[in-house]
Amino acid sequence: MGYRVSPVEVEDALAGTPGVGEVAVTALDVGDGVSVICAWVVPTEPDVDPVSLRGKVIDRAEERLAPYKRPREVRFVGALPRTANGKVVRRDLPALGGGGLADE
Repeated sequence: MGYRVSPVEVEDALAGTPGVGEVAVTALDVGDGVSVICAWVVPTEPDVDPVSLRGKVIDRAEERLAPYKRPREVRFVGALPRTANGKVVRRDLPALGGGGLADE
C-alpha cells in the first residue's frame, strides 16, 4: 500500500534549505513497480559539495516532514525544466539524471 504525497508540500518543506536555490519533487521509479520520493535540487553555488548539501536537504526533511513524505533520493541539476509560462515540468525531471545515490 502506498501513500499519496503532495510534491508541493515536500517542496515547501525543503525550500529555504541553505545552499538550495530551487527544488522540485516527484516520484522516481526504481524498478519492479516501486517508486520513491526524489528531490531535484538546483544549488545556489555551482561548486557546492554534493554530500554536504544532500545532508542538509535530508536533515531539513527530517525536521519538517513525516517519515513517509521524506525524499529517499536527492539529485542535483543546473536548472529545472519549465514550460513557457514558467511552471516546473515534473514529468521531465527523471530524464535529467542528476547524480543521485542510485547513480553513484
